[in-house]
Amino acid sequence: MTRLDKGGVTVRADYSDRSQAFPSRWVLASRYLRYDEVRPVDAGIDHQLSNLRCLLAEAHALGRLALLPPLRLEAKHNFGIVNDWSWDTYLDLDASRLVDVDGREHPLPFVRELPTGTLSTRTVPPRVRLSAEDGIELIVRQVRHEVFAREVPLTNMPVFRLRPSTSVLRHARPVIETLRNRWPAGYAAVRIRRGDRLWGPMRWLMRPPNIRRRLNKLGIREGAGLFFMSDERDATFWSALVPFYQAVRYTDFPELTELVAASDDRAPDNYLLYEVEKEIMRHAARRVETFPVAIREPSMVGTLVPSTIWVVARSVRKWWRAGKRFTRRCVRKTVKIATLAIRRLSTVRSSSGG
Repeated sequence: MTRLDKGGVTVRADYSDRSQAFPSRWVLASRYLRYDEVRPVDAGIDHQLSNLRCLLAEAHALGRLALLPPLRLEAKHNFGIVNDWSWDTYLDLDASRLVDVDGREHPLPFVRELPTGTLSTRTVPPRVRLSAEDGIELIVRQVRHEVFAREVPLTNMPVFRLRPSTSVLRHARPVIETLRNRWPAGYAAVRIRRGDRLWGPMRWLMRPPNIRRRLNKLGIREGAGLFFMSDERDATFWSALVPFYQAVRYTDFPELTELVAASDDRAPDNYLLYEVEKEIMRHAARRVETFPVAIREPSMVGTLVPSTIWVVARSVRKWWRAGKRFTRRCVRKTVKIATLAIRRLSTVRSSSGG
């Protein structure tokens, strides 16, 4: 079992040793927090990481240990193939750290399984604010929405330093070294998202000529050394973009191509490739994301979609969806009223005829 020494305390993955590694504000191996999804939803790994941070943040605020949820990822992002998803494939949670609002680091407050035996349990609905003084051993919070943060009242969200897994680092480091040797002054990394979030003006902005114009505006000229991270696999798209740069993609590295290649002994894992590419992007001298992000790192020079367009397009889409929901409700209610009126009229006519 993985061990990490921190301040003279040995941190292990089991609940007893882990709980003893926490400061005195944690009740030792006695209080836990679990999220139960009313409608379990598969999602992408970034989505699931956000939910995990939400769970860990609330557990930290309450002085509890979070029960690590199962990792359910969407098969559509993995060529439609369901894999044996595991957090340990993508993250080293035992080596990861939670940075409190006062700057102190703690091990992540989680357990992989609850201790055997009966625990006093209380189930709470969404949006209920919990107290750290609650003496119940296990609190089960019900969550209905696919984004947990919308149903959990949180303040002073801590910072999480999530360490990539050994597998991610093993595949990423040789590629990073290759790129640094090829471009000693540093390489740039550009993420081009071409999948499920392409709607409205995004589809037009993600065309190769527009990407080239945007990169030039951000200071990345044609001929620069680039690593492209993208879910686009259409050769026509890349033939219109790659020739203008000293560009490489995961397809230029056999060890990365193998991650998404089907074989008799292993299924393709596009999520592992995604995490490896994210690690490669972290070490770039300059980074360009597709959409605006909440946390802007020093190496980030901009986004392919300008912030103004992103905010306006999201607002318009939100209003459009709200309008569709309102229209559907009105139509359903009108049909219901009309059906009741027809039935009542039929009853009246039958009575009159009798």
